[in-house]
Order: sequence, then structure tokens, then C-alpha cells
Amino acid sequence: MKSYCYLTCFLFFTFFFKISTAQITQIKGFVDVSSSYQNNKVSFGFGEQDLFITSVLSDKISFLGESVFKFSPTSSTSFGVSIERVIINYNVKGNNNLILGKVHTPVNYWNDSYHHGRVFFPTIERPLLFSANIIPLHTVGVGMQGFDLGNLKFGYDFFVGNGLESMEILDNGKNKSITAAIHIKPADKLRIGMSWYHDAISKGANVHDKIIASKVSQNLFSASVSRFGKKMEFLAEGTTCIN
Repeated sequence: MKSYCYLTCFLFFTFFFKISTAQITQIKGFVDVSSSYQNNKVSFGFGEQDLFITSVLSDKISFLGESVFKFSPTSSTSFGVSIERVIINYNVKGNNNLILGKVHTPVNYWNDSYHHGRVFFPTIERPLLFSANIIPLHTVGVGMQGFDLGNLKFGYDFFVGNGLESMEILDNGKNKSITAAIHIKPADKLRIGMSWYHDAISKGANVHDKIIASKVSQNLFSASVSRFGKKMEFLAEGTTCIN
């Protein structure tokens, strides 16, 4: 009989720099260390090391960078580095911001709030939907974002960027992806949101290591309800894909 147990702990580190009166830079990071029991043996593992760099350049401009270092599961010495987010934020007015760079695509609450931030997860692992390769995790482009507007604390995201078949430095397709998301917070700790994502994938494109046989017009519709109180946490969201 097989048994399995999983334990994860996180280590934090923070550095703070004040380069000048106009720029404040912080470096924060964490790493997860796991222990498992399976097939009558105990194993220890070293997971992702996530490094955050935030910098306030002025009262209008700020920067965020997130890089992940992850060891190879087949080698004890080799590892990979991926740049997860590079965001330049310009405050237009109030809580309305112009965003440029590589972002977590705001298609649902989970991807926008957690993604690689495992230390922030309310659960040990990501939802099963993420293993289906449907969710566009990242988008490189430009967009507008607003939050806590009005009595309902209305928020929005509108982003135009490279599609699923593209790289960080080059769009391999002619069409741009579009993400439009809105949410409200009608009560304390309660958030209700919905989003639409559109992308046109060309024939022969390589997406998640699979070659697309014919042109695909992808539309993702998502909705979520969440409440994170002191005694109870609740998050439900769903996504449907129309091609």
C-alpha cells in the first residue's frame, strides 16, 4: 500500500535600500523546502526560489521584477532561471495606472494573485485547471489597471499583448491577445469578478510544446467569487473555453 505525505516550509529574506530621496528599492524573496513520504521512504526537496525587486522611482513611476530559480528534477547541480514579471507602472491619476511589461494575465483571481508566489497560496498546490495548459499565465504588452474605485470598490484590467504562440521579445503572430477583466468588492473581504481573454493562434504554432494543426480563435470566459475572512476562507472560480 502506498502512502504519501507532503510538508512544505518557506524561508524569507529581505533587503532594503534607499538609493536616493527619489528612489527606494527593496529586494524580497522566499524558497520552499519540502518533505515527503512515499513508497516507504522519506525524501527532502528544494523547490522554487522566488526573488522580488521593487523600486519606487518617483511619485508616479514604480518598478517590479520577479525571477524564479528552480533546480532540475533530474540533476542535483543544474537549475533554470525564468523571469516571471517585469512591470513598469505609471500612475495616471488616483488608482488608475498605465502598465508596461510582462504580467500575470489577469484572467482569474488565482493567476493574478498567486501564480509563482507559493508562499501566498491558500493551498499547497495550484488548482488542477493550471495543469490543462488552458490558462495563459503571462502576457507581454501594455494595459490599464484600476482598483478601489467608488463605493463598490470597482476594479478593472485591460491588457493588449503578445499571444500564446509568442516569446517575450517577439510576437510570432499577427494578432494581439486581449484581456479584459472587472471586479467589485461590495462587502468587507468579498470580491466578485469576471474576465474575457481572446487570442488567435496560427496554424503550425508551438504552444506548450504542441504544434497547432489549424488556426484557433480562443476565447476564455472566467468568473470568480472569493472571501478571505479571519475564520473562513472561500474561493470559487471557473473558466470556459470557446474556440
